[in-house]
Amino acid sequence: MTRILFAAAFLLGAAAVIWIGAGFIGNDLLALTVTLLIGLVYAIGCLEMLQYRRATGTLVNALRHVPSDLPRLDPWLLKLHPALQNAVRLRIEGERVALPGPVFTPYLVGLLVMLGLLGTFIGMVVTLNGAVLALEGTTELQAMRAGLATPIKGLGLAFGTSVAGVAASAMLGLISTISRRERMQASASLDQSIAAEFRGFSLQHNRQETYKAMQYQAQALPQVAERLQYMAQQIESMTRAMTDAVQQGQVQFQDTATQRFSELAAAVETSLKTSLAESARLVGDSIQPLVEATVATVAQQSQQAQQNLQDQTQACLQTATDRFADTAVTVGQAWQSGLQAASDSLVAHWQENSKQLQALQRQALEDLNARADRVTHAAEHSSTRLLQEWTQVLDRTSDLVDARLQTETQWLEQQNGRMEQLVETVRQELSALRAEESHRAAAAVERLADLESTVAGHLTQLGSALESPMLQLIETASQAPKAAAEVLE
Repeated sequence: MTRILFAAAFLLGAAAVIWIGAGFIGNDLLALTVTLLIGLVYAIGCLEMLQYRRATGTLVNALRHVPSDLPRLDPWLLKLHPALQNAVRLRIEGERVALPGPVFTPYLVGLLVMLGLLGTFIGMVVTLNGAVLALEGTTELQAMRAGLATPIKGLGLAFGTSVAGVAASAMLGLISTISRRERMQASASLDQSIAAEFRGFSLQHNRQETYKAMQYQAQALPQVAERLQYMAQQIESMTRAMTDAVQQGQVQFQDTATQRFSELAAAVETSLKTSLAESARLVGDSIQPLVEATVATVAQQSQQAQQNLQDQTQACLQTATDRFADTAVTVGQAWQSGLQAASDSLVAHWQENSKQLQALQRQALEDLNARADRVTHAAEHSSTRLLQEWTQVLDRTSDLVDARLQTETQWLEQQNGRMEQLVETVRQELSALRAEESHRAAAAVERLADLESTVAGHLTQLGSALESPMLQLIETASQAPKAAAEVLE
């Protein structure tokens, strides 16, 4: 219906201008020029109103195809005429902004009337000039009639251009009114859609959602505080558990090391005692048959001459001396071998225990580092996730909740500070624990070194203590043949 009225008004205005202009063709060039100027202005106004209606049509078509779950507003706005996109966006967001109207048409409506009046004034000037010339130029009736023809033509110019200007102005005004009415209807439809489909994009709706989010945030604050407190308790419990485990491991290691070293010392002592007793027994067993054989030989040859007895006695003494020397060398070598074997065994046990101690220390340090990294990573991940959630919520706030936003931001900064303090405290505790464990490990290594020095000293003292009895034993064994010879003599 609106399209028909628009076309009818345009055709009526154009027909009036064409009809008036056709009457001036070949008769009055000035009137034809004014009429053509009126037609040009009328065409410009109609062209603007046609574009205006097309823009309104894009809005009407877009409103007919609005999806119920529109995710974003920009793709829908691209369907509109560029002149309407910004205004419609502002209307949807809640701003009471009027849609743009025609720019030149209101001026052109008045200009058409002015052009009609201009033609009228020009016609009146022509009429008056012709009348003056007719009255002043001659006194004959025929000449006066011919002179009055020009003023009559001037009246035709005056009234013809006035009719064309008024008719074109009236029709252009009607076209503008029809187009404005269509735009008002489209604006009403837009307001209805804003209350329904576009409600999620309005500023008021965003404010309500922000207020709800702030309420939910305020309700969630105690839960966040409880979770942070629970996390701090868990970290503290884990730290205590790790400290207890490390201390227990150190105590067990020290007890085990002490027990093993005690067993090692007892084994070395037993081995040395057994070796020395066996060596003494072997020496005694080897000397006794020799002495018995020597005494028997001396008794059997007692009847021989003194010179033979002395020679035989000297030979026996020489043989006994050589055998005793060989026996002493054998005993010394056996004692040195036993001492070297005991020392090597002790060093091997000590090296094995040192390796086990270093392995336990490395494992303990690696466990502590892994647990510290997990605790730090978990704390940093929780802090990062908490910061992201707060940032997403705070980004949706508006100017109406600036005061509340500032308060929540300050609270978030305090929580971040507390979290950083908590993480720093945990790091300091773990660093102190690592330093303490390193100190304990160094002390254990020093104790092992001291123990090694002590064992070496004991072995040295034991060797020195055994050396004197062995020398005495060898000396006693060497003097036994001499004593036997003296007894025989």
